[in-house]
Amino acid sequence: MSTNLLTQAMLKDMHYDITNVCKQIETFESSDKATTVMVLFEHSDINAAVYHMSKTIEDPESFRCGAIATVLVEECIKDIFKKKFKIYGNNEIYSLEDGKEEEDEVEADEEAGNANTPLIFNNEEDGDFPKARTVFGFMGFLGFAIVYAMRVNLSVAIVAMVNQKGEFDWDESTQGLVLGSFFYGYVLTQVPGGRMAEIVGGKLIYGYGVLFTAIFTILTPIAAYWNLPFLILVRVLEGMGEGVTYPAMHAMLAYWIPPLERNKFAAIVYAGSNIGTVISLPLSGWLCSLNFLGGWPLSFYLFGAVGLIWFIFWMFLVYDKPSMHPRISTKERVYIENSMHLIKLSGSRFCNIDAINQVPIHSIPWCSILTSIPLWAILITQYGQSWAFYTQLTELPTYMNNILHYDIESNALLNAVPYLTSWLMGIACSALADWMLRKRYISLINSYKLWNSIASIIPSLGLIGIVYVGCSWEWVTFMLAGVGSFAGAIYAGNQMNHISLSPRYAGTIFGSIVKVFFFKMLEFIEYTTPEWRGLNMRSLKVDEAYLILKSHFPKATYLYSLSEACYSCPYTKVKTLLQHHYNDNLTLNVAYPIKFKLIDQDVGRYAFNNVTSLCEYQNLNYREFGVYNLTLDANGSCEWCTDKKAVNIYYPILAVFILLALIMVVLKIGLRAWRSFYYEDILSTVNSSGINISTAGQRNRLRSLDTFRGLAIVLMIFVNNGGGHYWWAEHAPWNGLHLADIVFPSFLWIMGVCIPISIKSQISRDVTKYRIVLRILWRSLKLFSIGLCLNSINGPKLENLRIMGVLQRLGVAYLICGLAHTKFSERVIIEPQITWKRKFQDLIIMRGELLIVVFLIAVYLCTIFGLNVPHCPRGYLGPGGKHSNAEYFNCIGGASGYIDFLILGNRHIYQHPTAKYIYDSKPFDPEGVFGCLLTIVQVFFGLLAGVIILTYTTWRARISRWLIWSVILALIGGALSGFSSENGFIPINKNLWSFSFVCVTTALSFISLSLLYYVIDVKYWWQGYPFEAAGMNAIILYVGHTVLHKMLPWHWSIGPMNTHFVLLLKSVWNTTLWLCTALYLNYKKFYFSL
Repeated sequence: MSTNLLTQAMLKDMHYDITNVCKQIETFESSDKATTVMVLFEHSDINAAVYHMSKTIEDPESFRCGAIATVLVEECIKDIFKKKFKIYGNNEIYSLEDGKEEEDEVEADEEAGNANTPLIFNNEEDGDFPKARTVFGFMGFLGFAIVYAMRVNLSVAIVAMVNQKGEFDWDESTQGLVLGSFFYGYVLTQVPGGRMAEIVGGKLIYGYGVLFTAIFTILTPIAAYWNLPFLILVRVLEGMGEGVTYPAMHAMLAYWIPPLERNKFAAIVYAGSNIGTVISLPLSGWLCSLNFLGGWPLSFYLFGAVGLIWFIFWMFLVYDKPSMHPRISTKERVYIENSMHLIKLSGSRFCNIDAINQVPIHSIPWCSILTSIPLWAILITQYGQSWAFYTQLTELPTYMNNILHYDIESNALLNAVPYLTSWLMGIACSALADWMLRKRYISLINSYKLWNSIASIIPSLGLIGIVYVGCSWEWVTFMLAGVGSFAGAIYAGNQMNHISLSPRYAGTIFGSIVKVFFFKMLEFIEYTTPEWRGLNMRSLKVDEAYLILKSHFPKATYLYSLSEACYSCPYTKVKTLLQHHYNDNLTLNVAYPIKFKLIDQDVGRYAFNNVTSLCEYQNLNYREFGVYNLTLDANGSCEWCTDKKAVNIYYPILAVFILLALIMVVLKIGLRAWRSFYYEDILSTVNSSGINISTAGQRNRLRSLDTFRGLAIVLMIFVNNGGGHYWWAEHAPWNGLHLADIVFPSFLWIMGVCIPISIKSQISRDVTKYRIVLRILWRSLKLFSIGLCLNSINGPKLENLRIMGVLQRLGVAYLICGLAHTKFSERVIIEPQITWKRKFQDLIIMRGELLIVVFLIAVYLCTIFGLNVPHCPRGYLGPGGKHSNAEYFNCIGGASGYIDFLILGNRHIYQHPTAKYIYDSKPFDPEGVFGCLLTIVQVFFGLLAGVIILTYTTWRARISRWLIWSVILALIGGALSGFSSENGFIPINKNLWSFSFVCVTTALSFISLSLLYYVIDVKYWWQGYPFEAAGMNAIILYVGHTVLHKMLPWHWSIGPMNTHFVLLLKSVWNTTLWLCTALYLNYKKFYFSL
């Protein structure tokens, strides 16, 4: 039969004997083989063709790795197979060989097939009973039942431990800490557990996870009687043991369960958590009511012992993969492996199924995982479902006891009902899902979406309904057990989606999701109770806490405090404690650590080190929204304790990142859809016209320069909007380097980089130096004028208008550097013939500018160390105020502050420096006149980077010189500052624009540009999006964000705005909105420059 006849026959009747087809194809020439298979795979009946091939593959005796596999690999796989076969079955991929394998695995779900996509049906003949995968599923079910029984028994036992038995005097905060400590260990082992299961096998990881959980469960009563910290440690270790179980089981399911059985098996295996909860809650309640061994310890001993017994059977009965099981039947093993496409159609031509176990271990494709839209969809929905489940799991017993007032036995029984109904509903939904897939009524991806929506929406309505049914236990039970039972649909929803998305990394993906989203949502937004022991917690501002003072002392005492941010400062009086005075509260700012002294006499506003105190506290761990007690006893001794635990101020960073990522995912999906709809006809027209659109709009401009400038302006907008009011995101109080301190020098530096490029371009166009100078003068004047106008944004009061500012300093530095470089620039640069001159050609070209740099540095150093400032020591660089024990109160900035005061006057400088709120300092302008000297030096260093770009054409020469300068300047800056924030000869200080500050920030700029240049302009790994657009319209973004700072939609407020979460959200919102503005202007090809 010829090639064409065979092809036509196969397309006409898909029941053609595939074995004979294979034999026929083997007689073809190589090109005919390729033609035949390509026609088959490109035809619309591809699914049917692949289905019949898979039926043949199920019988290894009639298909010995022959014709079809060989042809697919050697002739077609590079062109056709990736496009067609990767959506076969349940979207799993095992046939790709190149670097795209991992990315395609993660993104396979995005290209899921329709309802007609065939799956391998179970033609497995009856074998031994019970089947190996049935034993595996049953043991997995028992394992989850045991670990959940060990997890939730404390939720019941703690009621008896505190309320009924009264053995432990724990308040609600302590109880929450004991219950929640488990989860801190639980999240630590999620990702490692999943990855280890993929590498060494899930059997050991899952088994030892249950074993360690059982051991620490048995130790829980002993730890509780020992002390509270030991109990918390045991609970954390117990959580670490249980944390590996879910990802390990996910990794094993990828090998053991065929696609059409996964929903059912998942419901059975993971439903063990529900059954364990159902059994543990009433049984623990009954055990707690006994008097034997104290009652409540029995629940820990019993379930722990069961876990030890289970471990023995697990190690004997279960194996990592079907191919490793010594007692599995051949039919079952072949069916499982073939149905999951584990016969690899690759160059190695696996004929023996044992060869599939030789799959190498690949590194985790984190980039593809984190950028996968389906994964983010799973991640978000699982977070919501997990939050609802675990909140109900840990808080329901307390709710039943405190709100519905049920005794411990009734409480435990009612708590168990929702998990029982959820288990039953999960099995029913999973069986229905498998049936619908088998009948091909629904595609796999739509099945996941359907059941995931049911598992998310309907139980949520039940939780909302509880709010409206009051204290009726019947309605509460209906809402939790009836409506809430639909949460079991999760087993047919996203619980199995990890495996379909990427079988090889199912454990890692599941572990990553749980680890990232397992914390309580309320902790992410710094939630605190509205009231605590009569204190209004909502009245606290960001980074504030309460200090409750109690004095039993027979005379008045005085509380003095000292912030760690105030270097070499005395203690400042904050409160007078009257004798025998109780429950006096004080609000603390806890952004920085605080020290306290209690003194029995009033020594004035400041208390110096020579003052004797009754007691002194240092290095105490104060945090936001905490409540702390300080008690002064009658004998003069002091007691300090934490009354209410503070919130974690860094969870909001993760929460805002998640929200931003979600928004980006939605926008990405919308943009893809819009482009697909809007550009489809346009692109077809353009392509038919023969226009090469890939070269349209190309430019010689270095993208890394615009990206660097864009990053600087975006970061400037972020910190100017508060940066979430984190101390490290704001300007340093005086010495030191915070995030906000590197923004302005970076912007100045990149301006310097562009000066020689711009002047060189103008000279090459025959623009005279006279016209270049006029343009520099005009641009500098515009910068200064715009900055002056921005200073009057709150009203142009000329008598106290601030003269200097950010744009003003930019204008001054641009003027000097631009004029100098124009003066020294040459029209034609002749490359030196001498070797050493070629190596230092950039410095030779810059010799005039470098002389100016040396001169400015010398003037600066001579002035700050030589000028005699009235009432100040020579060379003083401190903030004045109470710095140096308030000895130089009016000396803020030393010579720098004095010169600015003489030139500008007190009313025309900045009135609110950061030092004012820490050191009680006077006004000082961080963008003053004298600081312009070293600002010009910083721009000259940027100009040097630009000259390097013009002088050297290879990327290695450019980057090597930038990095050499970064090392030199970093060492100079570090040496001048003593590699510390306070103890150096010239500290790193943004307010003074010190020489060490210039060196360190310039070194950071050199390093940053080197990295961006390599990534963007050398390797083309990134196009600079979206920051490149911001860099091309930086002046619009800066002026716009300053003028429209207090206007919608950029600025908004809601409620007290007293948490890092809401403040960070506002800052990110403002910054993102301006970034979108830049993208829109770039889309419209609108660019504004001065």
